Amino acid sequence: MPEFVLQGRDDPRFQALDSFTQAYIEAAIFTDEEQLGIDQPTAELLSDHTFAAIVDDCAQFQRWANLDAVPEHAHAGRTGIHEQAGHDFWMTRNGHGVGFWDGDWIEPHANRLDNLSKRFGEFDLYRGDDGQIHH
Repeated sequence: MPEFVLQGRDDPRFQALDSFTQAYIEAAIFTDEEQLGIDQPTAELLSDHTFAAIVDDCAQFQRWANLDAVPEHAHAGRTGIHEQAGHDFWMTRNGHGVGFWDGDWIEPHANRLDNLSKRFGEFDLYRGDDGQIHH
């Protein structure tokens, strides 16, 4: 199966984000692509309200998680720690089959980040009548 690559990564709004939030959005669109019913959905399709809510949640998670204090070897992902954490925050908070708990993060970081993700609750996406992605 080919690796998912988010279309529209050159969108200025997306480019201005940190790598954690970019990875979070990419994971969100990847996992919800089929249910959104949009052929090649992009970050540009996120409504302003949804985009702002994502940015706020990601900023809050990063403040509470203190990822800069987590050693780089704490995860076995193919990306940097912030990018992997952004991906796993989306996956964990929404109950997908991977996340902080799946063995790629060492303890105590895996459990701490898993529990923190769950405090945020699920974040559902849907396609509105306006063609934009809402939550």
